[in-house]
Amino acid sequence: FNITSFPGHEVLQAAELRLYREQEDKNDDDNNNTLGELARQRHRIDVYQILDPGSRSSGTEDDGPVTRLIDTRVVDPARSGWESFDVTPALEAWRAAPNHGLAVRFSRLSGEPSPLRHVRLKRSAEPLRRHGRSRDEPKDKDDWEAHQPLLVTYSQDRARPGKTSHQKERRNKRNTERKDRDYKRDCRRRALYVDFHDVGWTDWIVAPPGYDAFYCYGECPFHMSDHFNTTNHAVVQQFVHSVDPQAVPKPCCVPTELGQLALLYIDEQGKVVLKNYDEMVVEACGCR
Repeated sequence: FNITSFPGHEVLQAAELRLYREQEDKNDDDNNNTLGELARQRHRIDVYQILDPGSRSSGTEDDGPVTRLIDTRVVDPARSGWESFDVTPALEAWRAAPNHGLAVRFSRLSGEPSPLRHVRLKRSAEPLRRHGRSRDEPKDKDDWEAHQPLLVTYSQDRARPGKTSHQKERRNKRNTERKDRDYKRDCRRRALYVDFHDVGWTDWIVAPPGYDAFYCYGECPFHMSDHFNTTNHAVVQQFVHSVDPQAVPKPCCVPTELGQLALLYIDEQGKVVLKNYDEMVVEACGCR
C-alpha cells in the first residue's frame, strides 16, 4: 500500500487492513467435509509487518524476510465475508521508516495443508481451483475492485491557525507516543514460553523441552473495534460500566481460541506415550 499521500499535518488514530475471505467449498477437501465439519476446522490468519524483505537472490531461509506479528484472528471457513485487522503499528512505523509492506499468513489450526486455489495471487490472475468457480469468486475487474484488500486509515486534522511548526511537532509527537502506549496497553496476545525444565516437569515429559503457550493481557477500551474479538454482551457490559462503574466491571481480556499441543511423556507404567492435549496454546484473545 502506498501511504505517501497521507497528509503530514494529520495525526494517525488507527489503521485497519480489510481482507475479503471466501467460504471454503465442502468439495475442496478429499473427505468431502460437510459445512458443519468445516465450521469446526477453524482457520487462523496472521498479519505481519515486513521489517526487512531479505535477499531474493538466495533460496535459503536465512535470506527470507524479517517480520513482526501485529494482529491475528481465528475464522470460520464455512462463511464468507470481510475480516478486519489492526495494522496501526505498521502505519506509524512507515511514516518514519521504509515501507516494505505487509505479509498475510493463512493456516489451519488442525495443521493440515491449506489449498492455494482460494488465493488470488495477483490482480490479473484467476484464483487456482480444481472444482470450478465458487459463487463469490471475482469474475471481472468490477468484482475484483469490490473484493480487493483495503487499507482504511482514521486520522484527525490537528492543523490550527496561529500554531507554529514547533508546537505542531511537539503535539504530534505526544499523540504518537500516546498511541504507542495505548497499543501496548490494549488487550492482545502476548509472548509466553513455558520451559518444562524450569517448572520441574522434565522427569516425565520427554519432548518437547518447552513450548510457546502465549497469554492474554491488556485493557478493553470503551470503543472496541473488530480486532478485539468482542461480543455483543461485552459491548453492553462496557456501556453499563461507563454509566455505573460499581454495577459491573469492565470486560476482561481472555483467550477466545485455544489450540492443541502434542506431548511425548512417560506414563505411570513407564511407557512412552504421545498424546495431544487440548487447550494448551492461546490462539487468539478478545474482550469478553
